[in-house]
Amino acid sequence: MSRPLMQAAEACVEAGLEGTELTVRMRAVLEILQQHGEQTVPDIAAQLEIKRQYVQLMVNETLAGGFVVQRANPRHRRSPLLALTDRGRDLIDDIIAK
Repeated sequence: MSRPLMQAAEACVEAGLEGTELTVRMRAVLEILQQHGEQTVPDIAAQLEIKRQYVQLMVNETLAGGFVVQRANPRHRRSPLLALTDRGRDLIDDIIAK
């Protein structure tokens, strides 16, 4: 019974993204970065409780869209920090406000 509920919730979120260029999974990445600041892919995966490999696909979409940038991570050379661009921050702020 939980599957139809999850699908309905996702459909509602998706409807709120019309005209924004974002998918539901891209929104999830932007929301995490808005709420918690710079994060690595493993950090985001832990917060969303999903596999790192899946989060990497989500992050790649946000990078390609210009919503997120990668920055050097002084704690780990191979795991860059991800941060919102001005475009990404403005967009997620507008979406959350609606």
